[in-house]
Amino acid sequence: MDLILPDAKCKLPSKIRPELDTLIPGKDHFLIALSGGADSVALTRAVSLVSTNTNYSVVHVHHSLRGEEADSDQQFCVQLAERFGIECITKKINPAVYDRPGSIEEIAREERYRLLGQAAEETGASKILLAHHADDNAETILYRIMKGTGLRGLRGIPIRRQLEPGSEVEIIRPMLKCTREEIVAWLREIGQDYCEDSSNQDEKHLRNYLRRTLLPAMEEVSQGAREKLLVLARHAADAFDLVERQAMGQLPHLVLKPSTSACLELNAELLMTLHPAERAGILDVLAREHLDLFYGLLSTHHDQALQILAKGTGQVQLPGQAVFAMESGRFCFYKSYGPAEGLSPLSLEVPGETMLPDGTKIITETVLAPPGIDEIRKLSARVAYVDMDAIQPPLRTRSRQPGDRFRPMGMQRSRKLKEVFIKCKLPRSQRDRMPLIEDKENIIWIPGIRLAEGYQILSSSARVLRIEIKPAGDAVWAQTTTRGGSK
Repeated sequence: MDLILPDAKCKLPSKIRPELDTLIPGKDHFLIALSGGADSVALTRAVSLVSTNTNYSVVHVHHSLRGEEADSDQQFCVQLAERFGIECITKKINPAVYDRPGSIEEIAREERYRLLGQAAEETGASKILLAHHADDNAETILYRIMKGTGLRGLRGIPIRRQLEPGSEVEIIRPMLKCTREEIVAWLREIGQDYCEDSSNQDEKHLRNYLRRTLLPAMEEVSQGAREKLLVLARHAADAFDLVERQAMGQLPHLVLKPSTSACLELNAELLMTLHPAERAGILDVLAREHLDLFYGLLSTHHDQALQILAKGTGQVQLPGQAVFAMESGRFCFYKSYGPAEGLSPLSLEVPGETMLPDGTKIITETVLAPPGIDEIRKLSARVAYVDMDAIQPPLRTRSRQPGDRFRPMGMQRSRKLKEVFIKCKLPRSQRDRMPLIEDKENIIWIPGIRLAEGYQILSSSARVLRIEIKPAGDAVWAQTTTRGGSK
């Protein structure tokens, strides 16, 4: 392996050595993302000089965007790795992915990270090194300011993070304290060539404009503008850490139960009393954990969330199909808020188990010795005990239909089903998703809300049917039913 430096006074390798020693202890296998550009080439050369861990490979992702130029970059990376005796893994993005909605840059970024993760899985690597530097960090902070970031986004590029939530693979950026000028100067000093990406010259892309025009102009107006952005990031990181710790202390009191992977309901009254920074911290935490948004929400999302909280109604569109929604006095965070799909009538197995299209299970069984009234009241709202002799078969489930009426247990007359839903504060968006249990004549049970009058068990009941509903993990309606309602 060629490790000879023409000039021993070069500083870049020694500058990243402490980061490597701290962030990559031991001999675990790691990857270096090598594009062929100056930054990743410098990282690869520097790691080969100073890392005590020689158990690593480089991985090159071909983006399928620049034709022969991209092919040439890949060939350069393979040859560079061969020169230094390093394994080179190559991955190529399928051009068809660029046909989906979204910006090419964002799609390319998502695919690049996906393929890097794939390479890590294939090689057993626990860390992936990326060559982002101080200038990239300043550019990113400015970019987020222009897009309308919150406090979390002002922190800039993290030196380490998980590849994705729950992943054991980490992204490591050991060159964040190095400037682009230092990187290029060092490569020149050691006589190392690299590739130039022609797409980086196109200023129709905002990041290129920031890098090539706006940041240099800011330096002319105020010398050290880049460093000042990085100072802002450090202050923002300190402030965010404090706010997040305080916000996390409130989280157990804010999230109401039950909850599902598709919906969280927050205590709207308590949320309104929080300091704006705490409220933003809470919503950011939920966005990261619920939507995998590493950098939280935009400031516009926070402003709109406050507006609908104060108004008592409305929705805030978040990335993808997710929304914050204020409905019927509930502030809910829906992971998916697509159009409701009604459930066509479906006969229930009695006794037996019936699976609904969304994965929800309805289990029925006859019981000889049902619990007493007091015990029933303590049971889950998703379990009902019904007098079988009151049922007019067949028993089935379905979504609501126009003209539906329901007589809640203990009531003298039936009501419009819509009125029952409103009284129970079931959000409008979930009413078509609620599976109703009915016999030939009546709706006999609204799971999680109420049993119908005339179907409750009595001391004289000879036969009893136990009905239990087990909502699928992403059954949103299950989160929004009245907690502790009648069984």
